Amino acid sequence: MDRDGQTACERAFKKYGNDKIMAAIGVSIPFDDPKLPILHHVAKHVPQYMRDFGSRYPSATYFRDSQGRTLPQAKLDIASS
Repeated sequence: MDRDGQTACERAFKKYGNDKIMAAIGVSIPFDDPKLPILHHVAKHVPQYMRDFGSRYPSATYFRDSQGRTLPQAKLDIASS
């Protein structure tokens, strides 16, 4: 986070817009075959963009994180902390 409490992701979305940033992310993390639980990271760090990421990474909904949690389990853990 920066001194204003914003993540790099938040700054990028605000500066360049959702479509450009999602396209750039899609180059590194393919939309059709992600290999990591990206939605777990979004839920934890920038939940306001969950709709943007979730619509492009629907298969990532079924991934488990490094602790073996499903996305709903991880969200519950995030909400309780």
